[in-house]
Amino acid sequence: MGGMYGRVRGRTKLGTWIEFKRERVRLGLVTREDQQSRGFHLSYPANKRDALKRMRRNGDDSGWILEYHFRK
Repeated sequence: MGGMYGRVRGRTKLGTWIEFKRERVRLGLVTREDQQSRGFHLSYPANKRDALKRMRRNGDDSGWILEYHFRK
C-alpha cells in the first residue's frame, strides 16, 4: 500500500484543522496538482467535515489529534 502517515495536534478542533493545513504546506501537498505531481493522493481526511469527525482527544485531555494518510 505505502504512502505517508502522520498526525497533527491542537488545543481545539479548529486549531487542529489549521495545523493540518499548515502540515500540507510544509509537505508541499496543498492542491491535488501538488499531490499528483509527487505521486500522492490524500486518503483521509477527505475534507474539513471528515477531519472534525476523525479527531480524537489527547490522552491527557489537553487537546485534539488528527491522523492523516497520503496514499502513494
